[in-house]
Amino acid sequence: MPCKRALWSFLAVQFTLLLTGRVFGDRLPTRTLSVFRVAERARSTSSPFSHEEQKFTQDNQQEASPKTKWFELPVDHFNANDDRTWKLRFLIDDSKYEPGGSAPMVFYCGNEGDIEVFYNNTGFATHRLRDEFKGLVVFAEHRYFGKSWPFHDQKTSFKMLNLGFLAVEQVLEDFAKLIVHLKKDVMKNPSAPVIALGGSYGGMLSAWFRLKYPGVVTAALAASAPVLQYAGMTGQYEWNKKVTDDFKKRGCADELKTALSDLQSVVSKTSESQKAFLDAVNEGFDLCEKEGVRAKEGTDVQRLIDWLVEGFGELAMVDYPYPATFLGPLSAWPTKALCSAFNGPQDSGRGEEERGGVSGSLRAMLRSSSEASVAGRSKGQQREEGTEEEEDKSPEEMQGNWAKVLEGLRRAGLVGEGECLDDSYSSETDVLGDAGWDYLSCTSQILPIGSNGETDMFPRSDFSLDAVTKECWSKFRTRSDPYWAWRYTGKEWSSCSQVIFSNGDLDPWSTGGFLESPSPDCPSILIADGAHHLDLRDPNDADPPSVVEAREREVELLRGWVEEHVRGGLKTSPEGEEQHEGGRDIGVAGGDQTLEFL
Repeated sequence: MPCKRALWSFLAVQFTLLLTGRVFGDRLPTRTLSVFRVAERARSTSSPFSHEEQKFTQDNQQEASPKTKWFELPVDHFNANDDRTWKLRFLIDDSKYEPGGSAPMVFYCGNEGDIEVFYNNTGFATHRLRDEFKGLVVFAEHRYFGKSWPFHDQKTSFKMLNLGFLAVEQVLEDFAKLIVHLKKDVMKNPSAPVIALGGSYGGMLSAWFRLKYPGVVTAALAASAPVLQYAGMTGQYEWNKKVTDDFKKRGCADELKTALSDLQSVVSKTSESQKAFLDAVNEGFDLCEKEGVRAKEGTDVQRLIDWLVEGFGELAMVDYPYPATFLGPLSAWPTKALCSAFNGPQDSGRGEEERGGVSGSLRAMLRSSSEASVAGRSKGQQREEGTEEEEDKSPEEMQGNWAKVLEGLRRAGLVGEGECLDDSYSSETDVLGDAGWDYLSCTSQILPIGSNGETDMFPRSDFSLDAVTKECWSKFRTRSDPYWAWRYTGKEWSSCSQVIFSNGDLDPWSTGGFLESPSPDCPSILIADGAHHLDLRDPNDADPPSVVEAREREVELLRGWVEEHVRGGLKTSPEGEEQHEGGRDIGVAGGDQTLEFL
């Protein structure tokens, strides 16, 4: 496994995540904020998936592996004159399914990464829904990710001439044709109901899938799906405000804001006065003694700021109530664990075997953010200068607060116990689709995220569409389309039917999701104390009651729609007005469909 010194040598993620259209000054969108990276990414060079013999493990249980299959598809679904084909990888579990019956297909819409990662982190589908419905479970990989290369391999697929086939519209057509094939040849029931689901970007795909292909998809569960995180739909500062609110709840947002502000003041100092403060940065954060990590000038400090900003955002996103390895070995309630360094002692909640571990996937997560941290940024552009109060602080005063931040990072799991902090990023293999997401975030998936330093704890950094479009043209020779979502779905979603939108109230991505039902037949579920698509994960004894209740409600709604379909009353068009007689009636006022579990 790569160096264990820093959990975020980057997410896989996620969101993040990665990417997402978040730009500081003139930076490219970072992958960390991708809900989509996700979230989304716990692969490292030591992962069992790096070997030919693949193993599938759930967080809480192990079972027989699903079967790995391949399905031939057109490279371009929308050009009848293009006869080129390729093979998409998908995972299938038929252990509980009996062909010819009325059980549904449980279809996971693959995110921006290796499909095995999502299979291992979606126990709600691989266990609960499979067992509840005795259904056929299918996890389909997203083209240009994992091992699903339309042009034989990754290098060829990512040639500029071939990148244009990486588009949401092509992906959904891939999924539709795969489903039609499986219903006919595997399920032996062409009219079998289909439940589409996904988390983060996968949740967005599942919602779009039901909206655009109502004759193929019976119902959808869109977990933590920021389908409104686009220009003109959601304010650019909302994401970071939510991150800040999460840390306010834990009691250390002010301290983290001070630490970041102090670091920013060091960046802007002249070289004559900077040395003592650079020494304080190195000591306070225990930066590793290696080239490219120790702070020698302002740009090194800026890289550390970027690393911390991404790390704090990821902790808020995956603030699960139990230790988890989704993005690496994190403690239970990692935001609370970090803040305990300021508020008092706390057990990290991680087992000894997990302490100090660093997921190589997280190196992929933060890598794009690090590489872009100073690219194209004019000196001091869109950054706040140090205040007079900051100028009066001594290096020793700043170092003391920074040391507490480092202790918090260790308690949360971002830095291994007893290890130095390494905020550099290696050029290891892109196993979780950074390049693919970078392209999507340059074309249709531009998700504006910025910070203003007033409603959030971060240095001011406004989203710059101009910077994104210029950088994307330079990198991919592609035209950015920031208003794609307005044409594809619009903001209102009034024609939506039989889609569940679930969001956790701790998740920053909830700011771009439907917290109220967009239509009478598309209920919204808000999960108190819920992080990024917590409801899709395997049940855990530490789960808050809200997520337990949310899962039950999700199963209830999906069962009703599946039963209605089997009885012949499915509304195959979102415009349909009639409910099947005897079908489960959930058609009430949109606002009343919001279920907040407290």
